[in-house]
Amino acid sequence: AVDALRCAAHAPLRRAAVVAAAGAREMTRGGTGSENHNHIPLPADAARASASDGAGAGDEQAGEAAAERECRICRLGEDDAGMGPLFHPCACSGSIRYVHQECLQRWLAHQRRTGSLATSAVPKCEVCSTPFRFSPVYKEGAPRSLPPLELVNGLMRRALRAAAELVRLVLVVATWACIVPLGTCCMWRIATAGSPPQAYDALATRLQTPALVFFDCIFGSALSAGIVLVFVCATSLREYVRQVREEAIVQAQAEGGEAGAQRNDGDDWFLRALGDDAGGNAAAAGGNAAGGGNNNDNDAAAADLDELPFEELVGLRGPLLALLESAATVLASNCAFLTVCLALPFQLGRLTLTVIAALTAAAAAARAGADPTAAAQAAVADPAGALLGALKAGVQW
Repeated sequence: AVDALRCAAHAPLRRAAVVAAAGAREMTRGGTGSENHNHIPLPADAARASASDGAGAGDEQAGEAAAERECRICRLGEDDAGMGPLFHPCACSGSIRYVHQECLQRWLAHQRRTGSLATSAVPKCEVCSTPFRFSPVYKEGAPRSLPPLELVNGLMRRALRAAAELVRLVLVVATWACIVPLGTCCMWRIATAGSPPQAYDALATRLQTPALVFFDCIFGSALSAGIVLVFVCATSLREYVRQVREEAIVQAQAEGGEAGAQRNDGDDWFLRALGDDAGGNAAAAGGNAAGGGNNNDNDAAAADLDELPFEELVGLRGPLLALLESAATVLASNCAFLTVCLALPFQLGRLTLTVIAALTAAAAAARAGADPTAAAQAAVADPAGALLGALKAGVQW
């Protein structure tokens, strides 16, 4: 069996295979191939032949029912959902004996991405500590030398794939470094403009100058980062208040007294303002099933968001629709924040200032014997100037 495996490894242009370390001599890893590209593990029958010592073990393994074989990761069987055949690249037995090639590669990539497996470390089984060795071999009947046309086709496919990834990278960078910050900055200009014509003139003037567009992108990036920081702080405060309240309720219930629970009822208005899912009395009782379900759903959503890879979050991986959804969500959140926290207070303050300036100008004109209506209209056109002039003149109410 060992000689057969050695011959299969040195045969030209055979399929890629995972070499089982249990019961077989470790094969030399060919080239600089990676487990994430064009490698197919050793079939289960060949791995059993390399690991078995006698006919008895081979007969026992051959007698296994196909229904009992399932992947240790996805728990699917042979060729289920198009996952391909099952293989056993390590010394594990029983229900964790077999694994799909794609499942194993995804698991190893996940370990490297999360930091549980170093990039330079040799991947191995977590149970039996058998190292996974990948060796490039090729298909039966392939020619000894690669035809030029096949070589050109392979290079073209790689070039097209690299070009697609480059275009996607440019799109992601343009979205998060230009479109979202520029849209946030434009919303800032609109919110702080005195009137719609002033906002239009400001946007038209700045968007026609590349230098101003560049500085607006930088300002919008800083503004977006500040808004995200505010949201993070608000969420942290909400979670902290909810945790403190739940601990107080548990302590009050443990003491068996109602005074502690009544003492915490005064915090309900603050928790409702922060958007607590559970009702005040139901949460105080600690037995409302709907409130617990909402909390569980929120925890599950937060866990899914934490497990979402950064590449998929920013749009480097996955469908392009996810990139558009993420960018639209961030831009809509920024616009809503600027509208509520900047535009409404600014316009309300401007309206208040205009009314005060008009009344002050009318009172000053009446005291001077002039036309109060004309003075009020002039103050409405320039409320800040009218107020400053009235203060300098010492107008009294």
